[in-house]
Amino acid sequence: MSIVVDDVNDNDPVFNQSTYHGRVLENSNVSTLVARVYATDEDQDANGRVSYKITSGNTGEAFAVNNKTGVVTVKGSIDREKMKEYTLSIQAEDAGHPSSRKVRSRG
Repeated sequence: MSIVVDDVNDNDPVFNQSTYHGRVLENSNVSTLVARVYATDEDQDANGRVSYKITSGNTGEAFAVNNKTGVVTVKGSIDREKMKEYTLSIQAEDAGHPSSRKVRSRG
């Protein structure tokens, strides 16, 4: 007899840093690299596949995060006279059912 044990989504994504920091010049071009967030999940297959999204702090839709790579780039207008600093909350979520997620803020 052979018994296969399936993975249960019992692990949350874990960021490799507690906070992330990036710098960008005002008037930077769209797609300018700002930072990269990274999280892992010890589950297998879809339960361990992590995706990213910005959940708050993205005033004026100034930034975007690649949902697969965690790369944060400029998406809109950056004007220091209007906004000197952004604090984004970025969520890492696995593809399990039900999904697990963690959120990290970065300045």
